[in-house]
Amino acid sequence: MGMNELRVDSTLVVVPWTDPIVDEVGFDVFSRYAEMFWLPIMGPSALWIMRRIVMGFADFPGGYEMDTQEIALAVGLSFTQGANCPFTRALRRCQWFGAAQSVQGGLAVRIKLPPVSRRQIQRFPISLKQSLAAWPVESTDHQQLVERAKLVASALITTGDDSDLLESRLTRIGIPVGIAARVASDLTGSMIADSATAQSSP
Repeated sequence: MGMNELRVDSTLVVVPWTDPIVDEVGFDVFSRYAEMFWLPIMGPSALWIMRRIVMGFADFPGGYEMDTQEIALAVGLSFTQGANCPFTRALRRCQWFGAAQSVQGGLAVRIKLPPVSRRQIQRFPISLKQSLAAWPVESTDHQQLVERAKLVASALITTGDDSDLLESRLTRIGIPVGIAARVASDLTGSMIADSATAQSSP
């Protein structure tokens, strides 16, 4: 199924796009890098559609059937049948820029975005080119991932998720295994310490 053959009906099957190279060197779709350098390329609607789809992989790591109207409304777009629908146009922008690809029966979506290309950078304003040139990839993006992992883990615990499943839940949404393991361990240890303190209190 080619890009122009993507059929967007009331539901669409979406699955994670596994790419060993991009998954290793790429940037989380929720990262500041994506916000600063991919948003002006894809457009805000396309990036937020990606993020909403990837959020669903936390519960359905193998993929799921997406309610297109629900996702469209969640990112502030209308949805009607047809190629000129704002939601469909934004979804196709994900394809045009290599963030998603048609697969048999649906759409594969990246969990991580690759570094922007030299050709894409040429259209950036000077200030954005300077920001990219000075981007401290390892330290800043690593810290962004740690902070995101902490927020997601805390939210999962708050909503009643089993603490033993934290690490696997975090890795399913694109958090690197090392970061997921450390954050899960730290949060679980903190919970055990709090519980012990509460039990020892008179």
